[in-house]
Amino acid sequence: LLNTIPDSPPLKQLYMAFSFISMWNYKQATKWLEDYLNNSQVTDYHRLIGQVNLAACLVEQNKIKKANQLLVTILKTSNDMDYTRIYANCLELKAQLNHQRNPSLALKFLSKAEAFLPAKDSIDGFFISKWKNLALCYQNDDLKFRTKKIQQIVHWAQEFGHYESLRQLDLHQIKLLGKTELVSKLYYGTPFPNYKTSLEYEFADLIETKYFYQLGPKGKYQLRPNQYSFLTQGLVGQLFSCLTSDFYRPFSTIKLFNSLFSNEYYNPATSKNKIYQLVNRLNLKFASHEIPLTVVCEQGLYSLKSDKGCQIDVSQNVSSSKYEKIINLIEGKFKNKTFTLKQASNELNIPERSLSRYLKTILEKKKLVTLGKGRSSKYKIPE
Repeated sequence: LLNTIPDSPPLKQLYMAFSFISMWNYKQATKWLEDYLNNSQVTDYHRLIGQVNLAACLVEQNKIKKANQLLVTILKTSNDMDYTRIYANCLELKAQLNHQRNPSLALKFLSKAEAFLPAKDSIDGFFISKWKNLALCYQNDDLKFRTKKIQQIVHWAQEFGHYESLRQLDLHQIKLLGKTELVSKLYYGTPFPNYKTSLEYEFADLIETKYFYQLGPKGKYQLRPNQYSFLTQGLVGQLFSCLTSDFYRPFSTIKLFNSLFSNEYYNPATSKNKIYQLVNRLNLKFASHEIPLTVVCEQGLYSLKSDKGCQIDVSQNVSSSKYEKIINLIEGKFKNKTFTLKQASNELNIPERSLSRYLKTILEKKKLVTLGKGRSSKYKIPE
C-alpha cells in the first residue's frame, strides 16, 4: 500500500522504515530513515523521533561507533528540550549496546533511564526490566540465576504480548544457557529472511536439515504436510503454511488477509469473513482426517493449537526455495566443473559455514555429488 503513494512524502518514508523494522530488515529501514531525516518538511520533534529509530537500527546492526555518536546528539537535544521519554529511550539503547560486553555500564544506563519513566508498568518499563535482567545474566555465570531471570522476562513479555522479545529470548537462551536445540526452532519458526541469514552466519553448523514443530504435549503423531494435498494446495494450504511459518507471533486477521490475498485491499466489511471461512474450512479438514490440530482465535489473533500433541514437519516449506536458488547459482558458476567449498564460497559470496550447511542438504536431495573426503573433497552437479 505504501508503494502506491507517489513520490516520497515524509510519512511514507517513516512508515516504510517501520515496515522494514517489523521484518528485522534494519539495513533497508536505515536507508528510509536517512531519507526521512534529510527531508526538509520534517519538523524538529519528528526529526528527533526519526533519529531515535535510526539509532535503534544502528544498535541492531552492531554499528557501535555510529550508534554512540547519534545517541550522544539525541541525549543532549532531548535533555535540553525536556523530552524525558525520548531521553529514557536513548539511555535504554545505550544499555543495549553494552549489555553483553559491559553489563555494569549497561545497568547504570538502565537505572538512570528508569528514573525518567512516568509509569514502571508501561511498555517502556518492560524494556528497561528486560535489558536489566539480561545484563545481570551476562554479568553472572550461575545457570540457575540466569534461568530464573530469563523466566521472569518471558513472563513479562507474555503479559505485554511482545512476541519479538519472546523470539529474541530464545536467542539469549542459546548464548546464556547453552540451549543449542533452540537454534533450529528459531530458524524454522521465524519468517524473516534477514533474521534467518543472521542465524545461518552465527550458527550454521547447529541448524538441522529437517525439523518438526512441536505443538501441545509431546506425542507420537507426526504430520507431514506433503501427504495431504489440502495442506499444500489452494488457499487452505496457503493458510496452513502461513500459520506454521512463525512459532512466536500469532496472526491478526489483517496479516492473514494480506498474506493470502496480496492483490486485494483489506475491506473491513468483507475481508474478516473471508478469513473466518478459510479457517473454518481448514478446521473441518483437520477433523475429517483426524489430525489433532485446531486453528484458534484468541483476542483477535489466530494460531494453531493441539490438545493431544502434534509434530509438524516444517522443513520443506521454509527452506526449499533457498536451496533451489543456491543450486541454480552453482549451475551458473560451475556447470560441469568440480569445485571446492572455498571456491563456491568466494563465487557465491556466502560464508563457508553457511554454505557448508546448504551443500549438506543439497547432497541429501541428490542434487549434488561429492568427490573425495574431508577438506580435500570437491563437489559437482550430477549429469
